[in-house]
Amino acid sequence: MNNLREALESAISHAPLLWPLVLSISVALSLIAVVSVISLHRNPSNALYDGRELVARLSILGALMLVVFNGLIGLFVEMFFA
Repeated sequence: MNNLREALESAISHAPLLWPLVLSISVALSLIAVVSVISLHRNPSNALYDGRELVARLSILGALMLVVFNGLIGLFVEMFFA
């Protein structure tokens, strides 16, 4: 268990982007998604597809991908290059 914790801490430290930056961008994207969903809920559209839905989905997807890929790249760097 201790080796896993050390490996994860080392992987986090080898991530290509700084975690405060990654988390700040992820929070901003999540807030954009929440605003889009609230806007869509307050003013529903009869259109088949609404741009606000696309913004919400892409914002959440971008936030998740940013955090996951930053961690995976850090883990890859730790495993193969450290």
